[in-house]
Amino acid sequence: MSAVQPGSVQSGDLAAGAIGSSDLPAGSVIQVVQGVNTTQTDITTQSVYTSIMSASITPFFDSSKILVLCNINMYMQNGPGEGSYRYRHRIIRNSLEIMNGGLNYMYAGVTSGNFHELTVPGVLNFLDSPSTTSSTSYEFEVYPQDISGILRVNFSGGASTITLMEIAG
Repeated sequence: MSAVQPGSVQSGDLAAGAIGSSDLPAGSVIQVVQGVNTTQTDITTQSVYTSIMSASITPFFDSSKILVLCNINMYMQNGPGEGSYRYRHRIIRNSLEIMNGGLNYMYAGVTSGNFHELTVPGVLNFLDSPSTTSSTSYEFEVYPQDISGILRVNFSGGASTITLMEIAG
């Protein structure tokens, strides 16, 4: 059993209330939660947000911030002669949109009669201030737009992640 390092905090101290938010330097990482999705999924409905993954965190302090880090593995294929891809992605907290990544546009060189494929990461990050100590759910969603072929999530063994970090305020 290793000794506790001077200046370190144990989770039991936080849970018992022995450590308050003012006892931690601003920017300290209090806890980390991660959700991982490795299921290959084809999204065929255009212009509708589809949930890719979610994770929940219960902040220790209502003054904490939650750093939300999202990464999605996407494969897109358009029909012959079509080489443009547009999609949107967003972060939802407890059913409320808190960050919208806007419209993302990609282009593959068009050769008549050939299919066009792209494998791209979709990344979206946000520093949230939920002001609560209740369980808080975050969800990462994608919205395929103007893709005449398919949008496949977690293609060929890929993984998508959502990481939640409670940061002392």
